[in-house]
Amino acid sequence: LESGGLGQYAQTAAENACYAQIMMNTCIIFFTILWLTALGYKPWENSGRMATGFAVWAVGVLFAIIAFSFLFYPHIAYQFYPAQKFMAVKPWWEEWAMTLSSMFHFGWIVPALVILYWSKMLWEGRPWSLIKRPVLKVLVMIATIIPLSVIIMLLSNKIMDWYWDTEAFIGGSTIENPPWRWNHVAEMAMFMQVAAFTLTHYFDNWPSERMNLPARATIRTVIAVGGGLVLAKLYYLLAPVFLGAVQGIAQEGDTTLCWTIMLLNLMYAHAIFFEGWPLKKQEKI
Repeated sequence: LESGGLGQYAQTAAENACYAQIMMNTCIIFFTILWLTALGYKPWENSGRMATGFAVWAVGVLFAIIAFSFLFYPHIAYQFYPAQKFMAVKPWWEEWAMTLSSMFHFGWIVPALVILYWSKMLWEGRPWSLIKRPVLKVLVMIATIIPLSVIIMLLSNKIMDWYWDTEAFIGGSTIENPPWRWNHVAEMAMFMQVAAFTLTHYFDNWPSERMNLPARATIRTVIAVGGGLVLAKLYYLLAPVFLGAVQGIAQEGDTTLCWTIMLLNLMYAHAIFFEGWPLKKQEKI
């Protein structure tokens, strides 16, 4: 690709290759977290730690390759003319996504990931823990999480229509650009994930168990959503000062996912490796 032999600029080719890796990694994470949430380490729970971990990872990679072929591969293929000459056919999502870009799928799979994380972090395993049969649990989770994440993505786009008083359209730029809109849904979802992680690991997943579970889950979810919106606002105000980002919210060259994912990595390392020190007292054995 970088040689230009297929008609792409080197920078464009490198960008596509990086985005392909992000999409593939996201698919792997989605399927591994889905498997662990629904099945745990079944059917390898009696094997050693290395075997169980590798087995779940391998299953995640297998399903991710299949998903990648449907959700991302046409994105690359259609950048060549004619589309079928080298690789594949026209992206099947164009008409209702208003774009050939597979950012459309990134816009729902990241919220789907957040739902999986929140079901364990904020909702204490509900509602999936109510289903006892493993296979049924997997089917129900897939049949609910994916449609729900698509609804969240489309609803978020409507909110952006209202907020900016303009609709996205094919050929639009910045905030009117459909791929940017779908990617921005993923960006906002990760801001909310940062807020949820903060609540879980640094505030002991408040509120306490004195409240019933539906009340606890509702309050935590509201805090995560509201906290994510506050973090997003602070980022767009302060990033130009501290990170050298361009002023404004709709810069195509500025993806907040770089910042939120790096922050989550650091927070996770601090919570696990340092046990929250010095913000949390070490539990005595």
